[in-house]
Amino acid sequence: MSETRPICDKRGQPFAVADYPEATARLILDKLRPVEELVAGLPRRFRFYTTLAVGQGRGFLRALASRDDYEEVVYFSAMMIEPYAILRHPNVRLVSAYFSPVDRFVNDQIGKTVAHLPRQFMGFCDTIREPGMIDFIVHSVTPPDADGFVNLGVNCEIIYETFERFRRTGQARIILEINSHVPWVYGAPEYRSNRFHLSQADAIYENHEPLAELPPIEVTDVERRIARNVQLLIEHGDTLQLGIGGIPNAIGAHLGDRHGLKIHSEMLTDAMVDLAASGAVDNLNKGYMDGITVGAFAAGTSRLYDFIHRNPKVALLPIHAVNDPAIIGRIPCVKSVNSALMVDLSGQVASDALGFRQVSGIGGQLEFVQGAQRSPGGRSMLCIKSTALVRGKRKSNIALTLPSGTPVTIPRQCVDTIVTEWGVAELKHKNAVERAHALIGIAHPDCRETLIKQAEAAGLWRHRPGFTTFRQRVLFNHVHDLVKLKAQLAKKSAPQKAALLWKQARGLVAAPALGQRLRAFYAENRAARVKYDKKP
Repeated sequence: MSETRPICDKRGQPFAVADYPEATARLILDKLRPVEELVAGLPRRFRFYTTLAVGQGRGFLRALASRDDYEEVVYFSAMMIEPYAILRHPNVRLVSAYFSPVDRFVNDQIGKTVAHLPRQFMGFCDTIREPGMIDFIVHSVTPPDADGFVNLGVNCEIIYETFERFRRTGQARIILEINSHVPWVYGAPEYRSNRFHLSQADAIYENHEPLAELPPIEVTDVERRIARNVQLLIEHGDTLQLGIGGIPNAIGAHLGDRHGLKIHSEMLTDAMVDLAASGAVDNLNKGYMDGITVGAFAAGTSRLYDFIHRNPKVALLPIHAVNDPAIIGRIPCVKSVNSALMVDLSGQVASDALGFRQVSGIGGQLEFVQGAQRSPGGRSMLCIKSTALVRGKRKSNIALTLPSGTPVTIPRQCVDTIVTEWGVAELKHKNAVERAHALIGIAHPDCRETLIKQAEAAGLWRHRPGFTTFRQRVLFNHVHDLVKLKAQLAKKSAPQKAALLWKQARGLVAAPALGQRLRAFYAENRAARVKYDKKP
């Protein structure tokens, strides 16, 4: 990791231009502007992106509301953390790759459309970098070091690669928010250790305030039971990826008795701090960034931000260096744990939306599902609460089919393991009937009888032996004759068809010992039917 010459080592220390060497101080003053001045200079029509979650340029987003003459502004976002006043403007459109509670509130309760962009995490990076997609990018960074380098802080994912593209092409302006509370987080030398030089930014402004915190989610009894089932599948020495939510947090909080664990996860959370504090994590011999906890971005409490600040055992990398299934597949024993909303009996999983209501986002879930299964000894686990309250009624989250309009987040051919509070269903090598049995076995007990009846009606509950009726046997025995007859009939007129059918019927009646053969055939069919219907 590249050495830096820090002006201050602690988060939140005052930022003063006078503390810098003369050359760096001149550079800072050349780029530094009041955020109000930057906003006043914006055109009436523009498209911009500011980082997902806690790396957002909050000072810029708040200042946007000081103007009301916008003609068309498109704000690309993900996991918006604050209901910025600019959203009230009728000419400001929001496009989100990952809905947060704020996104859902604005879209569902306020009624202002938040248009979901359905891309995987790596694909969202490509979208933002697409020529002409955005005009400005705003990101919250650390104060610069003595040489004028800032650190990308809690977000590297799409920021590093996007900055590199824009730095070379100039297709969008780069605006940096200097915040002394942003932690300096290491990366890898090939990605400049997450450093970016102020000379390559178009403008900077100051906004020093504590980072937004994602408070720990209170874990429910159902989530604890799911977590216990998952913990049984995690062994000493495994490499963990934990998603967002109460279930992954509960899992991370109860793995302190493991040893030799490694972390390679899209998102770093407080659960990783708990694991490191327990001594369960060593990150050794994982074959990729050995000795280092790897993530793409971090979001949690101040405890997490303090933990990752100048910690040589933590690195944030670009999303293509974290989520690529080919990279994940090279790491042994990756155990990927993510939450989902529903699964149907074929194994199709809905994780980000139900019907046409967006709940979260696609993110990198499928990337880790595929990567974990390519990992030697790896496993992907999707955690689902067996039921949910829908308008006061309890509904099963394991269903014959997903609700109408529900997009599939994880296709059935990619699903490995489904976990509920009632057990574990391993689907990867199971056929359609076996999947239905496995999934109904971990559904809520009150819902299983109905699910069995639905599966039976859909032909998903039993392997039907066939050949148990007279019609089935006749059809199979004479299929070639029937196909030939059908082809002949297609070429004839109505009178010719009648004559041909009459000829076939006379030939059948004239067949030797027809009655004897029919009686034997009926007896065989009846025996097979009785055997098939006999209760075990």
